Amino acid sequence: MSRESLLGKITDTASRTRRAIHHGTAKLTDVEFVDEQLDRGINTFVIVADSAWQSVDQYLMDLEVDGKVNRWGMPSERSIPAVATGKWFATGELSNMMMQNSGFSNAMEYLRTIMQVHKIPGVLTSGWRGFEFEGSPPHDLLGDITDKDNKNVYEKIDLFGTRSGRGLYTEVRKALDRASEGNYGHLVCIRLSPGGLEKTYELRKVEESEVSYHNPAYYEAVKAKKGRPFEEVQAAGRMHPDDAMRFIVSSNPSDAFYFVYNGYGARRFQALNLTENCFENAGGMGSSTALAWGAAKSNPEQLFIAIDGDQNTLMNDSMDDVLSSDYPPNMKRYIVNNGAGDSVGRALSRPLAPWKYDLSYTINIENQDPNEPFPYPRVGARGLKFNTQEALDLAKEIGDLPAVAWLGRKRLIELQKERDTKKREEEWDVRQILQTSKLPHSLI
Repeated sequence: MSRESLLGKITDTASRTRRAIHHGTAKLTDVEFVDEQLDRGINTFVIVADSAWQSVDQYLMDLEVDGKVNRWGMPSERSIPAVATGKWFATGELSNMMMQNSGFSNAMEYLRTIMQVHKIPGVLTSGWRGFEFEGSPPHDLLGDITDKDNKNVYEKIDLFGTRSGRGLYTEVRKALDRASEGNYGHLVCIRLSPGGLEKTYELRKVEESEVSYHNPAYYEAVKAKKGRPFEEVQAAGRMHPDDAMRFIVSSNPSDAFYFVYNGYGARRFQALNLTENCFENAGGMGSSTALAWGAAKSNPEQLFIAIDGDQNTLMNDSMDDVLSSDYPPNMKRYIVNNGAGDSVGRALSRPLAPWKYDLSYTINIENQDPNEPFPYPRVGARGLKFNTQEALDLAKEIGDLPAVAWLGRKRLIELQKERDTKKREEEWDVRQILQTSKLPHSLI
């Protein structure tokens, strides 16, 4: 810790002691809550706003203007864990997933099917209402339900915070310590009660200049670059699913990274051995777009590709709202559409909405005969990523599905190193050219 950081901690402790003596308690302030995380390298906050910590959000919005944090507002809590996981894939860094007391249940699916299944670390902050000073029957009830939902998802060791809010400062620090412990970190939950948070940061009125409206020119540009017209999709006919996967991979650079939809899609992609640059997402139905978006926003040098089935993409329509106004240039989405859910029999899908064709390259594929066995095994410790003893040993240590994710993260580290090496070589070549050309030293 630097001398400046140490002095800051000492000053903070002294201030907290004075407040405790004067008020009988030393609540965590909104600014302290954020700064404690920034000190630990957490600078991305994936958010559905909550009145319980509105001043925290105001502070984050102002920090974002200054380029000090990423504040990614989401239309729904459901996508938040997938976006945070995308950030982790791209950078190895943790995010804080922030949501309302009543919104935790929306996030439970991807917390379980992506983060817990694949042992992805992260920090979640959930409002926890109904403390003794509030006196609001609806919040009391929701607080009871939130408590049950938290305990259904998290082990006791990974839950932090009290319903009264007492000791929140200590609980936050313990949670952040826990999140980064060990070789693989942990997925922790901070239950933030309004009773434990002191709101010191002033709220501002939203100015007209800050409001984002629909931008038709931007949408049309995205549509032209990322989409595929419905008429063209239909005229092309149906591909065999294997050929569709081969087409997607062959149409993109060799260093592209793929997030592949769950069920038959992930099984097929792994079995075809098309590339090791991938995450075969065995559990999180409908999450590929959010994964790729979070990753693309986090590392603009890497191309990330989401591959979704038609029923997968229908399950997470809220991400289309995000793409319509914020579509990273280093992200693509493909939808393979057979109009049914092959892995669950022959459940017919609802038709894709027009904007799905605007925001994705869609390919119609042939249906599987439900009476025939699917030809590929379930996702496991196989495929190109598991072609070394080290990879197989990792699967034995943490499990097959976690290894699928962690080896995908390892591959992204390797791709970044390759890019960095290439940059250094190109810089060296330029320097050699300048030196041999005998240009003035000031130009070299």
